[in-house]
Amino acid sequence: MDKKPLMLSLFLLACTSGSGQGWLELGVKVMYGLNGFYNKNLAQDEQHSYYLHGAPSFGGVVGLNLGHSSVLNLEGLLLNNRQKLGFRENGGKKTDNILEWNNLDLYMLYRHYSNNGSHFEIGPKWSLIRSLEQTYDGQVLETEGLYEDNYFSAVAGLGGFITGSEAMTLKIGFRLEYAITGLVSDSGEEEGYPAFYQSYSSYTATHPFRAGVFLELNFGIGREARYICGRRKYIFQWR
Repeated sequence: MDKKPLMLSLFLLACTSGSGQGWLELGVKVMYGLNGFYNKNLAQDEQHSYYLHGAPSFGGVVGLNLGHSSVLNLEGLLLNNRQKLGFRENGGKKTDNILEWNNLDLYMLYRHYSNNGSHFEIGPKWSLIRSLEQTYDGQVLETEGLYEDNYFSAVAGLGGFITGSEAMTLKIGFRLEYAITGLVSDSGEEEGYPAFYQSYSSYTATHPFRAGVFLELNFGIGREARYICGRRKYIFQWR
């Protein structure tokens, strides 16, 4: 298992902790969005139909504030993914192919705040697959070794402050996520997964994706955090 993302996060945390200009936020996050996977062969196959699935995720956030406008957000969210495909061969009976996998998603995002309280964020996500199950025509398949146990995604998003006080801030945002590494393992590719029952002239990779909105509630730690939080711009504000 690649430990580079974790090591990099710990290194940045240590560096920031030693800086007089940095301060810390701790928070909780909930997100709701559409998720699934994209496979070019399946998307272009008229015998297959895609069904989008909505799901929530939730977890914790550590924000390393590097001055007034730059933040390194470290997040850990739990998510249940689901992709349903309908397969109808030559106009016959439709058969459902359903893949479900549960993740621990670890984010390391750079977030930049503008003077009006809005933000832009970008960075990587490392998804650790905790469990996976695939069914075809109602039957559970044996998938051991056919799918990866982790994958990496590129993440970008927009958002801003809704309201806050000297002690806390509430943020809202929209985020897009697309895997840059495949979900199916080398063994799974050789057997044609996730659609093992259909043959194509060449294999195309399977990339998980997600698009959703989030709410993030953060609490500033220390005097510097309270000073800056109390002076940020919000849509609403209370004292």
